[in-house]
Amino acid sequence: MTIFLGGIRGSPAIFLTFNGCLSLNIICIGLNLSVLVACWYWKNKHIIGTRTKVRDDTIACAEHKGDPSVIDRYFTRWYKTDLKGKPCEDHCILQHSNRICVITLAESHPILQEDKKIQRISYQISAGCSRLQNKVSGKSKRGGQFLTELAPLCRITSTDGEEYTIFSCIRGRLLEVNEDILTRPNLLLEKPSTEGYIAVILPKFEESKSITEGLLTRAEYEEVVLKRVGSNLQPI
Repeated sequence: MTIFLGGIRGSPAIFLTFNGCLSLNIICIGLNLSVLVACWYWKNKHIIGTRTKVRDDTIACAEHKGDPSVIDRYFTRWYKTDLKGKPCEDHCILQHSNRICVITLAESHPILQEDKKIQRISYQISAGCSRLQNKVSGKSKRGGQFLTELAPLCRITSTDGEEYTIFSCIRGRLLEVNEDILTRPNLLLEKPSTEGYIAVILPKFEESKSITEGLLTRAEYEEVVLKRVGSNLQPI
């Protein structure tokens, strides 16, 4: 049985999990930087620059699996690649054992790969739909907007005029969006897996095991990235 205790802006969300004995799992998806810095160090620095660096960092990640970060200790990484047929527009889904899923940019997304400068981030999906208007209440988190796998979460515009849509990737209720990236967009570039997250989604209980169907494991994702590297290498 899991009880949600936190989630207020400025502090981490806290979940108590009862499984024979009491254990405390602290999930730092709040916006308190001091807590996040302490809890959310990440082992795999986001990949920018050349395709060769993608390969090197991917291999380095595989070699250091014996020393997991806090994220890797409490979350399972899932990936969705080439969203809507757009090359390299990859998303990462961090799934906790209590069903909570955190949506982030994958390391290989063009925003990170090409070191894009962000001009604007908008959670306004259409004239009548804004993710910022999402409201949940009660222990069951009722009232949150229900999302399908391809429901857009936000749109990110870079200074070179490119626009990228970030999708939910899974079905579930929207618990919160990260309003901090609206005023501090560099969080997306500097800490995409932690303070630069996009949104938090809670899948239905009966779908908590099936939501990962169609997603890639970390190993499968690394294979996709390596194949891209190979296909882009020029013969000497």
